[in-house]
Amino acid sequence: MAFNDYFQSSTPDLSFEEKVALFKSNSFKAIELRSQINNSQSNKLARVQALPNEDKTIKEDTTKPIETSPFIKEIYDRISILNINSLEEYEILEKIKAIFSGNLNSITINKIKLLLYKDYILYSKMLLSVENEKDALKLQNLISDILIKIEALDEIEELENEEDYEEESPKKLFFLLSESGKVIALESLRKDIPTEYYEDYKKLILALKQGYAKGVKKLVKKSYSELKIRRGPSLRLLFSKLDNDSYLIIDVFVKKIDSGDYLYNNQLNNLNNQHLRAKDTYKARCGEEDFIKEHEGHLSEILTLLTSENLEGERDVNRRSI
Repeated sequence: MAFNDYFQSSTPDLSFEEKVALFKSNSFKAIELRSQINNSQSNKLARVQALPNEDKTIKEDTTKPIETSPFIKEIYDRISILNINSLEEYEILEKIKAIFSGNLNSITINKIKLLLYKDYILYSKMLLSVENEKDALKLQNLISDILIKIEALDEIEELENEEDYEEESPKKLFFLLSESGKVIALESLRKDIPTEYYEDYKKLILALKQGYAKGVKKLVKKSYSELKIRRGPSLRLLFSKLDNDSYLIIDVFVKKIDSGDYLYNNQLNNLNNQHLRAKDTYKARCGEEDFIKEHEGHLSEILTLLTSENLEGERDVNRRSI
């Protein structure tokens, strides 16, 4: 087949959307062509192996295009065109989950993520060659849109690992301290958490104290678990179990799915190291009366902050989030 039968050239009169569609079309055709070449080489290799005393120097290339069923392609297409502008994280998650129509499982999710990663690579390559500043900005927005959807799919996949804590007895709560002796969670609430989320954090903390918490997930390769609001802003509370009657609250934060994995993972790693250094001390002291009273004071201070009707200063909705 002639080159022009496979690949089409861009023309100056094409719109940005048409250029993107053309680029994707040519990229997929390149994959198809590569697959045909690989199959040809494989057949040739098989013939060579069938002949004795020949120089068998041809090696098989196992690179193959991603095989997609009509079902996977339909989900991928609908997620690709999903408009997520101005949506809160929970709204993005709900809309994406609805697209799966009950067929939500890790295998399907990972296939969709793989196709989205392919788009991310294609658009990133296209961005390197684009000369028009307006088109470059549109491509950057497309890339950002894809990354948000991939992170949203990661979040949805994590839901499968959540469990509910339903225990009859209330728990004693302790709080991880910084090296300077400050309550880490309290400092985060004061400095980093918008006051509009205070009531939700109060509910999370009280649910943990009462021994009844929904949406608990043990984080992979971390020494603690995560409690979060299942519907609404992605509010997170990190904690670990000291014994059957005691929990250690490590920190709180608001995770945004468009904040990037680096900040999120870096913060979790730092907290993990702090937690590992301190956990044995907390385990040893969680039965001491004076230690219990000290942390009851920390809890009282946090609950006072979270229920205050006259918060000082202006509400800062753009505080740091991970």
